[in-house]
Amino acid sequence: MFKRKIYISLIFGISIPVMIFIICGFNHSIADTFYMFMAGTFPIDMPYILTVAAGNAIGGMLMPIVKKITSS
Repeated sequence: MFKRKIYISLIFGISIPVMIFIICGFNHSIADTFYMFMAGTFPIDMPYILTVAAGNAIGGMLMPIVKKITSS
């Protein structure tokens, strides 16, 4: 029974942040690159993708920094 609770919490712990990311309407560079490539607009939208990728990278680095600052 205890292991089942751990698995359920892991599933929700992973899926809830993803759902929040999608609901907030944030862009993800990998998904957007795929969509633009399939639509045939990738070379035209290159500056947009680079901006989104930079935002994703900054956001990905920001979380460990905040965690490190708050845990000290």
